[in-house]
Amino acid sequence: MKRFLFVMVLISLFSHAVLSQIAEEEIKSVPWGSVEFLNYEGPHDKIETREQIRAIGEILGTVTEGEKVTVYGDRYKILHLTDPDITTGFDADILIILEGAAVDHIDNIRRILSGYLEIRYGYQREDADLLAEFITYYNAVYRGNIDYFQKSYKDPVFEKLHKEKAGLSTRYMDWPGKTEILIPLTSRAADGGLGSLDTDELTEEEVIDKLREEEDLGLQERKEMIELKEREIEASQAELEEEKALLDEKEEDLADRGEVLEDEKRDIEEALEEAETPAEQKELEEQQQAIETEEKALVAEREKIEEERKRIGEEEATIAAREERVREERETIAEEDRELRTTTPHEKEQVGEQVLFLSTTLRNGSLFRRFIFVEDEKTVTDSPLNTIRSNIYISLGGSYIVIAGEEGGNKAVRLVSIDPATLEIESQGSDDVSPYGMLILSGNFIYTPVRVDGKWCLGKFDKSLTLLGKSEDQVAPYSWLTEKKGSIWYQGSDGSIGSIRTSDFQ
Repeated sequence: MKRFLFVMVLISLFSHAVLSQIAEEEIKSVPWGSVEFLNYEGPHDKIETREQIRAIGEILGTVTEGEKVTVYGDRYKILHLTDPDITTGFDADILIILEGAAVDHIDNIRRILSGYLEIRYGYQREDADLLAEFITYYNAVYRGNIDYFQKSYKDPVFEKLHKEKAGLSTRYMDWPGKTEILIPLTSRAADGGLGSLDTDELTEEEVIDKLREEEDLGLQERKEMIELKEREIEASQAELEEEKALLDEKEEDLADRGEVLEDEKRDIEEALEEAETPAEQKELEEQQQAIETEEKALVAEREKIEEERKRIGEEEATIAAREERVREERETIAEEDRELRTTTPHEKEQVGEQVLFLSTTLRNGSLFRRFIFVEDEKTVTDSPLNTIRSNIYISLGGSYIVIAGEEGGNKAVRLVSIDPATLEIESQGSDDVSPYGMLILSGNFIYTPVRVDGKWCLGKFDKSLTLLGKSEDQVAPYSWLTEKKGSIWYQGSDGSIGSIRTSDFQ
């Protein structure tokens, strides 16, 4: 299976106006290329669309002000944990996958996360999708590293974590009831809007070297990252220009207020010279003190403006240096792109004939198989279906028919049709068959144990995997099957041996 490599995005490194931040400093460089998720590939009892799965995250993200917990049935829970009074460590949202969840593919976890981020923090869908992918890698890398989480997060976050659940396992069977996905937040998350992940941190030399290991040098992903960085720079520059314009307005206002105070001071000084009574003199002196207090306030405001201008100057220098680095990165990518386009690929060496093979894996005490094509003792193609249960398959009507799947949750064990050329799944049946069952072909019909009304019978299927009939007698779900003179012989649920004519299925 090809290892996943990814590039992460987000906008506005230096923004004070751009809000809803996933914490940048917390997301450190990790060996991204080493993360590989084992997903369930097989039949499902109920198939949800991508948008239905994404809607789960959107529902979790629809919260009222101040709400700390949102729940989606017995499947998912979000904890929103922030404490502005604690200055050390990160706030976080924690996505908890509960025992009732049937999620078994990493893409669906990412869809839920993306839907949540889009609604909760206002991300555009494209950015939310990329961020969700990143979050899954981050949590897989730090899975169970409770010491790291304690060091990095605020106490209210850490107190909700469990060592055996913290982070995300790379194995789908470990997700329900055993997952606490952390989304690190900055102090500005409550305001909503685009985030500010450190994209420079995510494109350090180690990550770029991993991308260069790909046949296309990862050029497309790297180009997209450069484009994002350029948008980040533009956004940061625009925000700083807006801040400077606001400071200019404040300075003009302070100057006007200062002139008014000077005029008022002169009027009071003249009035004091002409004061005729102690009471009149006292009132004027009080007015004079009020003006002096306001002048001190103006001085303090001018000092704040100077501090802000100093900060803006430092950020402008940082942006200029970053702009130069991005320009150099774009030139490097352009040069590598030219070299890749002008390089003549080596002619493919003469190879032997491809061999179809069933690769077997022991997982949780059960055997699971996958079709692969082997050429010169190397795998050249593998089927996405990784849950074939039997080492017996049937070739029928230009397809391979197998028993595949897993019991539990939304998963199911069904007959599955596979394209023999691409090894892709063509279709699946709608009836539960035995994971320990045997397949037998008689004429153009398939026979295997099938569960009907909670009982195991011998089922008769056509090449479209439709159940045409079943035996009246119950059979053992693990029964050996054999055909003799138009009859299918089987082992009954009581251990006895029986037979049924192929013409007698009802």
